[in-house]
Amino acid sequence: EQSLKRVQKTQEHHDRRQRRVESIAAQEQREVTAGRERQREKEESALLEDKLKPVHSAAHYSSNAPTACTEGTRTGILSDMQTWALAEYGPIVYWLAGLAGTGKTTIASSLCRQLMAAGITVVSFFISRHSSERNTIYSVITTLAHQLALSSSVSRGIISTVLGKQPPITVRPIAEQTQELLVGPLNAIRAASATAHQQLVIVIDAMDECDDFAASEGRDLLRTLVPALCHRGHNVKLFLTSRYEPELRAMLDRVFDGAQDERETFLLHEVRESYVSADIRTFLTKGFVDIRERFPRVRSTWPPLYQVNELVEMSGKLFVFASTVLLWIGETKASPISRLTEVLATIRDSRPVGLHERSPYGYLDALYLTILRNATSDVDPNSVTNSRLRQVLFMVICGNYPVSLGVVSDVLTLKHHESCALLDSLSAVVHIPSTVERYDYIGIPENMKIKAFHKSFPDFLIDPKRCNDPRFCILHDREEPRLALATVQATQNLRHVKNESVIVTHMQQYWCHNLLNTLRNPNLDSARVLSAIQTMLQAGPI
Repeated sequence: EQSLKRVQKTQEHHDRRQRRVESIAAQEQREVTAGRERQREKEESALLEDKLKPVHSAAHYSSNAPTACTEGTRTGILSDMQTWALAEYGPIVYWLAGLAGTGKTTIASSLCRQLMAAGITVVSFFISRHSSERNTIYSVITTLAHQLALSSSVSRGIISTVLGKQPPITVRPIAEQTQELLVGPLNAIRAASATAHQQLVIVIDAMDECDDFAASEGRDLLRTLVPALCHRGHNVKLFLTSRYEPELRAMLDRVFDGAQDERETFLLHEVRESYVSADIRTFLTKGFVDIRERFPRVRSTWPPLYQVNELVEMSGKLFVFASTVLLWIGETKASPISRLTEVLATIRDSRPVGLHERSPYGYLDALYLTILRNATSDVDPNSVTNSRLRQVLFMVICGNYPVSLGVVSDVLTLKHHESCALLDSLSAVVHIPSTVERYDYIGIPENMKIKAFHKSFPDFLIDPKRCNDPRFCILHDREEPRLALATVQATQNLRHVKNESVIVTHMQQYWCHNLLNTLRNPNLDSARVLSAIQTMLQAGPI
């Protein structure tokens, strides 16, 4: 009996050791498999990044993503949009349209955050007219595809396979790119999650800032994508924003011909002003709290209610008026109390009677003129100061290529402190990078670009009917030829600086981009430009 017990005990010990060995082997196999999977995912991620070249700054999760709505504002609109996104039935596409400055991009950014918080997958692209990376249909497709690949292993496998084919998918027509990089992966996700209600929302903001959208490219993208989304098993919705422009309306009408019930259109500028005013009041109130915190000597009772009421009335339905006023008042170099009193009086006095009835931008235009007039005391439109101011504005706001402060200084032959002084006086309407970043030439990351805070400011500058002060109105026919010549000469002058290869390479990119857009200008002094180019080329290779 004792021998039997010893045998049993030995057997149990052996079994335990065997199970332990098997467990360790299984764990090692799992680790090997996981390591291979991580390596495969790493290689796939590298392939996706290399082939698709996504524009990360255009995504809702980017550090450069647009700000969300102030807490307590736009609650009704956002609630309706979230209900639409979560609904199993109803329109597949939601088009938020409105005038510039009504807050479309801010609402889109808030919607992305709310949907993510609700557990819904969001892929997005925020188009920007002033970023060469963020204003093409091709970038929209490849960036959305990259986000789709990251959201699902199924879509990642499909997209990786597509990227391995020849000719490269990224050089094929828009319709093919859309089918292979978006529709195919979405169909695969739908098939893989047939038993689960997996929600996904595609967000494309500011279609009007990409010329391709109103043209055949945008039509090809939507004509390929929308019918696929209309499949009731998809659980994928498409959220679009843009200005309410005739070309985009016509394009969307053609895309949805015979299927208008699949599209919901919300006109932001037609919301009752009383509703918008309540949100703007909340926005201003919180903005003034922030200003008082930066200026401790300002009393907690400031500003008086009548001044807030006047700002709310002047804002109308334009959040951009309220946000620009807060930036202008809150500049650290000025007294917020005196500046608020000054800006209200100036706008009230300078704005033509009846303009608000004819144009929703009447008060906003008066505000922009107030800020510009504060930047110069010279009344002569052709003075050196005002000419430089127009050139700086044209270059950084209305040009076709992103610039840093160093590029502005070199092209316009200004000292850095002169460029700083000009732009610092416009800090309420122009984003100016911090001092450390001002002299960067390489690539110019998104947060280092000099650009308008809002697209309504460039719109104002190039419209003589709105910008009726000749000191500031920017006429392309006048400014483009000057800039074309200046960029060529600047490239030649920069040959002998210490880091010439970096600077000149960037300057070549800038003047080529600008020159191609100005050669057909009848006001261009082509002889001078060609002479400067010839001189530069005769000096030898850079």
